[in-house]
Amino acid sequence: MLIPDMFSGELTSPKLDHYESADGFSDFWAIWPSGTRKVAKAQCRAKWIKMGLSAASQKIVAHVSFMKSSEDWQKQSGAFICAPLVYLNQERWLDWTPPERPAFDPVQATKELLAERDRGYRAPSADIKAKLQALRKEYRS
Repeated sequence: MLIPDMFSGELTSPKLDHYESADGFSDFWAIWPSGTRKVAKAQCRAKWIKMGLSAASQKIVAHVSFMKSSEDWQKQSGAFICAPLVYLNQERWLDWTPPERPAFDPVQATKELLAERDRGYRAPSADIKAKLQALRKEYRS
């Protein structure tokens, strides 16, 4: 479909780029894995708008991000990744529930921090300690 440009009067195709950032499509397209099946961006954008997916964009992007790290999508260098248009048509994000975050375990967190410290932590040298002390005094005054 061609429409007249507001300033020049020339017939041009409408630009939808300004919708992308507002409705989440650009985030969806950016996170989708590169490959031979990442095609039909204009059709995907039209489907996105037609289905009104801006409200679900965060869940869709989270699902794609999760699937990118899944075994199914990593098998054979991504041979089992569907085309984004297929993904949208089949509404694959609807059956997905984000994995629950494990509860914070302070004992485990402390163990991990201690292990990290033991792997490479070195206490500051005497001159660094002296500089820090001087900075603290200066800051307090």
